[in-house]
Amino acid sequence: MTPIFNNMVINELTEQELLEMLRQQQGHVAFKALYNRFWEQMFRLALKKCKNELAAEEIVQEVFISLWERRKVVEIANIRSWLLNAVKYKVINYFKSQIIHEKYLLYLKHNYSDKTFSTEQLAVMNDLKKAIDKGIAMMPAKTQRVFTLSRQEQLSTKEIAAKLGITEKAVEYHITQSLRHMRLYLKDYMIAAALAVNIL
Repeated sequence: MTPIFNNMVINELTEQELLEMLRQQQGHVAFKALYNRFWEQMFRLALKKCKNELAAEEIVQEVFISLWERRKVVEIANIRSWLLNAVKYKVINYFKSQIIHEKYLLYLKHNYSDKTFSTEQLAVMNDLKKAIDKGIAMMPAKTQRVFTLSRQEQLSTKEIAAKLGITEKAVEYHITQSLRHMRLYLKDYMIAAALAVNIL
């Protein structure tokens, strides 16, 4: 029979016990306990590093998603250290993507003119725009809507939740999923575009 754990019992378990449970049938219980135990500390670390609340929330969500997806195969000796190091790694990736993206946008803003770009460069940027539109269109309808409200209309998590009648946690989930999708889908296009305008 599968054991039943109440909150008091869960809160008394050590990190190692939760880590072991995470790989077993009660994995969802251990995952929730780890989330509740470490989310705030991870969020504070991410916020301190990136100075952006929404980005910090997304980073923490991505780390927990990664933990859940890899729970049965990843080797973890110390779950607290693993989670905090994962946050630091995600922050580094966040800054890398921001640098490339911001350089690209600044270059276009200050230098864009059909006369200043070669035919090849214009073709690359046109392909990038098409890829962005296609990447958005490939998302599930609700995720697509949340992404548009967040990234294109610049609404906050709270505002999106109120507008769509869903919880803020649901909004965070859709944002995380959409960003993961777009980063993977656009990775090659962003690098190609950056190289095309010599900003890497």
